[in-house]
Amino acid sequence: MMASPLLSGEEEKCVAVDAALGHIGHGKFHLLLLLFAGATQFADAMELILISFLADELRCPWGLSQFEVTCLQLSVLVGMGVGAVVSGSISDRFGRWRGTAFAIATTGIFGLLSSFAPGLYTML
Repeated sequence: MMASPLLSGEEEKCVAVDAALGHIGHGKFHLLLLLFAGATQFADAMELILISFLADELRCPWGLSQFEVTCLQLSVLVGMGVGAVVSGSISDRFGRWRGTAFAIATTGIFGLLSSFAPGLYTML
């Protein structure tokens, strides 16, 4: 394992990462953090996977061209990029938990609204 230097007073002491993590321990907070971060990563991955399948399924019923299908798929990536910048700014100003909660809430709200979209332009 790699050791990282820790300053203790005037002497420098090297501690292995495993030893430091063992000393700190883990508890309810770490489990919640793991579940929270895992759930958000899972939701992001599912959004990307679902839009790739959904775009092809909507091509015929909505009469979409290949360009429009590409725009639909691209809008998800653009939304993720804009959302990362906005939620990052909110996180810097109000804290990580609030920024992440904002990102999850807006993703959920707009995901629910897009499920009722009757056409391409209302979905975008």
